[in-house]
Parts: sequence; structure tokens; C-alpha cells
Amino acid sequence: MPVTTVDKVIVSNRGAQHEVRCWGRCRDLQSPQRLVAADLKRGHASIVIDIDDNAQMSAIGGAAVLGPTDQRGAKEAIDAIDKAHTPDYIMLLDGPDVIPHILLVPISGLTDPDKDIPSDLPCAFSRRHARCRQTCRACRRTF
Repeated sequence: MPVTTVDKVIVSNRGAQHEVRCWGRCRDLQSPQRLVAADLKRGHASIVIDIDDNAQMSAIGGAAVLGPTDQRGAKEAIDAIDKAHTPDYIMLLDGPDVIPHILLVPISGLTDPDKDIPSDLPCAFSRRHARCRQTCRACRRTF
């Protein structure tokens, strides 16, 4: 039975997960499906979308990411997922080596030596991909 209402989308990048997690032995990549099953037991409809899968992304009107460092592609994929499903929650599965963080320009006046600030915060906003803090003012998505 197809899911009509989606409460949570689990965003994954299966290719990057495999590359990062398979050093001689491969970790179980079916764990997202276990999360979906656990959510279903709690009455929540969840789905997994691999942002590197052309077929899955095309089905929702988006484009697959070019690789695990494709910041703009990941943000645009998450935007397409949100537009297609309007879930209550979006879960980014794994760390920035799998779903890339967006490098933000630091706030002027900070004495921090970092030239960029890696963050997944821009994914919580429905505005287009940007690296400056002015675009990150009206959080709409729950991560």
C-alpha cells in the first residue's frame, strides 16, 4: 500500500554512505528501512530518499547530487523533497561526509580564524542555496 501522507523523510546518500562506511567490510546499509519500520509501529509514515539516486529524485521533480561534496545539489535535493512531500520532519542520515554541510560565510566582526562555518542549518530554510547568514532568518523545516 503506497504512503499517501509522509510524516518524516529520511534523507540519505547511499553512494557516499557506501564509500565512507566500507573499509574492507561493509556496514549494513539497510538500517534506514529499520527506522521506517520502527516509525510505522509508532504510527508515523516515513520514507527514505537517496539524494544520489536519479530515479528517486526525478520522481519528485529534483536532480540527484553530483557527489558527497555537492553542497548546492544537496540543498536543492532537500528543497525538492520538501516540496514534493511536505513532511513534518526531515532527517539527514549520517554526517557531513555523506550529506554535505553548507559552508557559511562567518558573521563580520568575529575574531574566529575560520573562513567558513560548515552547517546543515540552511537546509531548514525554504530559500534557495546561499552561503550568507541573511538568507537564514525564517526557519520553516524541522530537522
